[in-house]
Amino acid sequence: MKSYRNTWSESKILPIFLFFLVIILFGILPFSNERPFIQIVVTLFLATNLVFGIYTIHTNKTIRLVTLFFALVVTATEILHINFENPDLKVLAILCWVIIIGLLLYVFMIKVFESKSNGLHRIQGGIACYLLIGLLFAFLFFLIHTIFPNAYNFSDSFPSSELHFYDFIYYSYITLCTVGYGDISPILPISQSVSILEAIIGVLYPTVLIGYLISDFSTKRIN
Repeated sequence: MKSYRNTWSESKILPIFLFFLVIILFGILPFSNERPFIQIVVTLFLATNLVFGIYTIHTNKTIRLVTLFFALVVTATEILHINFENPDLKVLAILCWVIIIGLLLYVFMIKVFESKSNGLHRIQGGIACYLLIGLLFAFLFFLIHTIFPNAYNFSDSFPSSELHFYDFIYYSYITLCTVGYGDISPILPISQSVSILEAIIGVLYPTVLIGYLISDFSTKRIN
């Protein structure tokens, strides 16, 4: 079995994964609202990319199979939900997304903070982790809103009858960057707690990552 280091160093898909992740998040999802065909394409595309990320970076068969299973489940439930608009299927699909992205974030974190990892891949992995953190919290916010419709307060630019998943992607990355425009604000304790957690991660993660990279680079130069 190949070591984590060899798998990471030999990986050529990471820049491609990052490219498509950025395209999906900021180029496709903003225009997918209420367009079933685009939603299905985005679901298939995102699920495929996440599975490829797991298969490329991680060598654990259990993680791979679990990710593939949940990717198939989330694809099926998203298609069924789009066609039948069943709220239970919507909640199931969101939970599957949380699990898939959480697994991918876990294996990326392992590689980013592994001492023998390639420097370039570590930087690419660090950027991917940051984007995945925002995406993970977007699904968590969307899940909270689905279960508790009054968990957030929206300004007039977000009519409650026309809320879409991308609104929570917007809110997630704004919170992660600690910008806080105020057009979306948490009301219930659970939504407030998750928002606070993301804001703390948004401050600490870049600081810890940059500090670790500088320390590791300095150590390697001395050695």
